[in-house]
Amino acid sequence: MSAKILVVDDSSLERHLLTALLSKNPGYRLFEAENGKEALAKIETIAPDLVITDLRMPEMDGLALIRVTGRLYPKIPLILMSAYGDEMVAVAALAAGAVSSEGGR
Repeated sequence: MSAKILVVDDSSLERHLLTALLSKNPGYRLFEAENGKEALAKIETIAPDLVITDLRMPEMDGLALIRVTGRLYPKIPLILMSAYGDEMVAVAALAAGAVSSEGGR
């Protein structure tokens, strides 16, 4: 059975780069979304095994997506990625439900 991974980023280049990298594993089924609102709709329909989201996006940023997804779907692991993050963002992401490098929430 393949793992379903949802990649969320408003930058099509970044989204495609990450999905291209992940697609090297034949056990992954990859899905994409441009923002948090689109991601929530896809989460509801595809039930991903993992969500990887960018922080800065229009309409609904990655931190808001993690908060909502963590509340509605607490069993889905959530990863927040950003070139602009800092310790405060990391703490907020973990508090909202993102997984840590130790594998827990």
